[in-house]
Amino acid sequence: AGIDSTGTATVSLRITDGDDLPLDKDGLYTRGTVTLSFVLAWLAVESDGRVGQYTAYTTRSVTSPISHLTVDQASTDRGGMLVEIGAGAGTYRYTFGIPAQNVDRTKTHTIGVYGTRTIETQRAFADATFDFVPDGSAVALRRRVVTNNACNGCHAQLSAHGGARQKVELCILCHTPQTVDPDTGNTVDFNVMVHKIHRGEQLPS
Repeated sequence: AGIDSTGTATVSLRITDGDDLPLDKDGLYTRGTVTLSFVLAWLAVESDGRVGQYTAYTTRSVTSPISHLTVDQASTDRGGMLVEIGAGAGTYRYTFGIPAQNVDRTKTHTIGVYGTRTIETQRAFADATFDFVPDGSAVALRRRVVTNNACNGCHAQLSAHGGARQKVELCILCHTPQTVDPDTGNTVDFNVMVHKIHRGEQLPS
């Protein structure tokens, strides 16, 4: 993955099934189609050197029909281009449509991708993240506060938004302090949201 001097981000990836056999996203030479969505975010560092939270470059503007409040939310990319690299290999290169603005090339950046494979009425899901530093140096900082195993100890298989988003590493790219629910004005920051969900009975309200 990388971000060039104009703020254009690209990532190369390979799509496979559970046996590591390559898949065609259009379903021309493998069964079923695969839809992919991408997120790009950078990771902050606190003044004391601790790992902070993500801020997404990929955002969307949402207006509530209830409060009529318009907010910018972290979201998936729009207007990007996915190009196949080598027919039948399952390899692709994605170019983001939303540019990365004011890039700090020394900080950890993360690309998240989630996919859905549809075969007739059946759907299968997968997601992945990739950490990199735009200046080419090694990744020194990662945000690893809670593990997927901890969540899945109760949830069996954590999944949200229809099932395609299943890993904490992906969730925290959008559920950041920059994102609020326009209907209520409440934050959907992962830290706050998850603690409120799990400790609701103990909240002052």
